[in-house]
Amino acid sequence: MGLLRFLLAVSVIIAHSQPFHGLEFVGGPLAVEAFFMISGFYIGMILRQKYVGANGSYWLFISNRFLRIFPLYWLALILTIVVSLIIPNYNIHAFIDNTSTLTGYGDKLSFTSWLIVIIGNVLIFFQDLVMYLGVNLNTGNFYFTRDFHESKPFVLQFMLVQQAWSVALELMFYLVAPFIVRRKPWVIATIMIISFGLKFYGNSIGFGNDPWSYRFFPFELGYFLAGTLAFLVYNKYVKKTIIPKFIGLGLYLFVGCITIFASKLQFRHADLIYLLVIFVSMPYLFNYTKSFKRDKFIGELSYPIYLTHLIVINALAGLSIFWHRDLLTLFFTIALSSMMIKFISNAIEHRRQKRLITADN
Repeated sequence: MGLLRFLLAVSVIIAHSQPFHGLEFVGGPLAVEAFFMISGFYIGMILRQKYVGANGSYWLFISNRFLRIFPLYWLALILTIVVSLIIPNYNIHAFIDNTSTLTGYGDKLSFTSWLIVIIGNVLIFFQDLVMYLGVNLNTGNFYFTRDFHESKPFVLQFMLVQQAWSVALELMFYLVAPFIVRRKPWVIATIMIISFGLKFYGNSIGFGNDPWSYRFFPFELGYFLAGTLAFLVYNKYVKKTIIPKFIGLGLYLFVGCITIFASKLQFRHADLIYLLVIFVSMPYLFNYTKSFKRDKFIGELSYPIYLTHLIVINALAGLSIFWHRDLLTLFFTIALSSMMIKFISNAIEHRRQKRLITADN
């Protein structure tokens, strides 16, 4: 499913910059929710196949997931700070407004507010919480709000890697996943239905706007668990089925095309239909691509692309580079992400796998 993950990451780049040759792809919010489903698929797989027996400890799973998430995040955080110091006109928050929030408002924050900002920036946790906070510049305190857009500045603007709020939701899922995804399918399905039911009810009483629409973990848990159920379908049925290669290739290309041209699909419930297509397709896409090394590498690019694309976007803006900025953004983001995988991710992955082997012995 590497190509799909890559295209979803490109969708987020486009959402934060400009259309790629006139194409908006699937859009940021929908891409994030599709990512949640894919994450649920892979987490369901590793918890049911890798982290079992001697390897089944909660700490081993959590620490290995954190090893995968945090080093690249911290590198992106450091790069954000360094690039902002090197490029005079670099604006960390350019995609929201023209205010450098930390330097412009940091002296107005209380100790407690600064503590939340530091924890969010360093440990990722709480980055989803800031979506439900406003800031009172008279007292320096954060307060809960139904709509963070009503606060000026947004509390989100105090986060240096602002898109990492979705990583915070991923971390929440990792913390609860071992207690859910190993359960029987009907238990997983029940929790998924409850999550979607809460989301539908929240939408009906006025909680359907951003951030409740795709950033509130109880509402989004259902997407993670839908991915886990898709893995169970694969594990019980699809992996035992011989599917002609031309059908697998056709599905591979079809999902890629609808992701690229999703914004052109102007009909009722198009977003829901897209997510249903991804849900149904995942077992077959994984079965078709699981042995493709290039597809796997393309998929691995998605996380560092997600973390670093705003660095590139804001650096190009700071340097006043407008010539083919869509192509340059994609090129430099992929180049930076490839180096992160080669020099950081691969070494960490070796360490993670070694820990699994050691625990098994």
